[in-house]
Amino acid sequence: MANVLFIDFETYSTVNLGKAGTYRYTADPSFAPILLAYAFDDDPVTVHDFRETDGRLPRNLAWYIATGGKVAGYGQFDRIVLVAMGHDVPPSQYIDIMALAAVAGYPRSLAGCGKVLGCQTEKLAIAGKAGINKFCKPVRGKRKSPDDFPTAWEHFINYAGADVELA
Repeated sequence: MANVLFIDFETYSTVNLGKAGTYRYTADPSFAPILLAYAFDDDPVTVHDFRETDGRLPRNLAWYIATGGKVAGYGQFDRIVLVAMGHDVPPSQYIDIMALAAVAGYPRSLAGCGKVLGCQTEKLAIAGKAGINKFCKPVRGKRKSPDDFPTAWEHFINYAGADVELA
């Protein structure tokens, strides 16, 4: 069994995450996982498109989580997404990378940590923000489809994978 599963979700909801908080965001009927970037230990990153599995986790990940495998993500958001999807992930099973960064005296953001550690995260942050604004939030009251913006979707997938590589 792997030691740690590193994850990073990209999700959609009509609820404003910053204003409502993670629990309200994930409880809304419009909430849906879009992408999950993940890697076991130092293995290569895989980006899972939830359109391929009707919103379900890949079986190997669901099994790993169900059998108590350690999961690491950025803040509690990723853990709460898993819980909202029906996967019990108690805090004792979860490693909060941003909390560890704060304890070590680093900024509590991926971009902040990347900058301090000398990683080139500026382009990644720009691509990520563009993808989040296009695919994770309603635009003029409507949800944008990746099929309508294939180049932007590909950039967003690359962004998601790079987030896990930085972990």
